Amino acid sequence: MEAEQIRKLLDRYWAAETSLAEEQALAEAMASDQLPADLADLAEDKAWFAYRENQQEAQLPADFEQRFWENVASPVVSLPNRRHAILQWGSRIAAALVLAVGAFAMLQNQNNHHQGDVLAYDHIGEEAEALAHTKAALMMLSEKLQFGQTEAARLGALNTAMEDYIPRETLRDALSPISR
Repeated sequence: MEAEQIRKLLDRYWAAETSLAEEQALAEAMASDQLPADLADLAEDKAWFAYRENQQEAQLPADFEQRFWENVASPVVSLPNRRHAILQWGSRIAAALVLAVGAFAMLQNQNNHHQGDVLAYDHIGEEAEALAHTKAALMMLSEKLQFGQTEAARLGALNTAMEDYIPRETLRDALSPISR
């Protein structure tokens, strides 16, 4: 092949306008050691065609597909959900703080009722009412903590489902109780 013809074919090749036969002829010309001397500036193109030829000869190992499917079929091991662990610790700390504040308030209230060495028991009605309010508040706190743990469990299940590549329709069904 002449130098001018090789240059034109290269221009068409890089513009993606060559046929397979022209590409083959160009690859053979670039692989030959008898390129015209005025094509010395095409060293990069020659290296490209050498690389391309090597890649076409490269083959995957015979057991590639089997090893691939063994790796794909292996179970996915997920690490503990960090968000879930933080939420659990946060709820425990919040419960401890509520108990500490309640105990502090009760001690302060008890100190206010002291009259000398004798405790004031004349406010029995108020104490019963305070006990009822405290029980109601603790029940509400318990319900909220249980709800939080339930939602944290759902988030954990959702995270696991997403890691196991469940289709979007199934994820949408799993999210619908949370969005209510």
